[in-house]
Amino acid sequence: ERIQAFLLSRMNGNGAIESIDFTWLPLPTVVVRGASLDLADRVSGKIGSIEIHPSLLALLRGQLAISRMEVASPTLSVRFPEPGEEPFNIDEIETNIRKLLASFATETPGMTVTVTDGSAEVRIGHRPPVMITGLAGRLVGPPGEMQFQISCRANVFDSLRIEGSTAGDTLATKGRIRIDRLRLRDSMASLFPRGHEYVADGETSLNAALTSVGLNEIKAEVEGTAPSLRLARGNRETVIEGLTMNGVITRDEGVASAVIQRLDLVSPRFITTGELSVDSTSTARLNLAGKDVDV
Repeated sequence: ERIQAFLLSRMNGNGAIESIDFTWLPLPTVVVRGASLDLADRVSGKIGSIEIHPSLLALLRGQLAISRMEVASPTLSVRFPEPGEEPFNIDEIETNIRKLLASFATETPGMTVTVTDGSAEVRIGHRPPVMITGLAGRLVGPPGEMQFQISCRANVFDSLRIEGSTAGDTLATKGRIRIDRLRLRDSMASLFPRGHEYVADGETSLNAALTSVGLNEIKAEVEGTAPSLRLARGNRETVIEGLTMNGVITRDEGVASAVIQRLDLVSPRFITTGELSVDSTSTARLNLAGKDVDV
């Protein structure tokens, strides 16, 4: 009953569980089957099984302390509104994250959560969905740093891997993100309101090192390559080949900027550096400097 209450509380009461089995040997294990959830029309889905390993010592003391949780075959559907349909408050989101980490540290300190064979459909408004498969992950909860690893495939990229750590008290985060063969036209159609109509074909691979303090101070060092990119406008097309770039993306006190340390094209030959910044009033400034440019 306490484990059922624990799981349903994490679903904000909008969940159901078909059955719970408990075994003592070789170690105390709880297997939850047929769990489903529905959170405010945003997240819904089912979970094949959840295997929970409570601490034997804590059980002998009449206490429930979960040391490990293994989630198998979750199938989720995630819906986001179009930007602008609902107010976006980054401070409120950061406050909710702090509360969640504090809850983890108090109620389930040091718990390890693993996810295997997951899938998800992620959709923004009425745009084409991102279909995620092969979702796997591992999370080690606070106190101290929360460590996380996530990997998956999708219809818009070949592979994605995220790993890093977050301090529970300051939300100071360090991590790395690697994405291979991101299909630009499909991903832009799913994630951005405009722009995909100009990309006829092309893929890119990205590698980013991320550091942040909360959600208001973020820095990402990005490297990327695109072997070939075909752009279209009306009946006109052009092909860009051999694109490599590296730069730094930051957000600090409401100002977002992207510094292009070097962007290099093989064909047409083009080398440039520059900076794009957007402030809290959505005023954008762009400075570029190039050489060997066939104007």
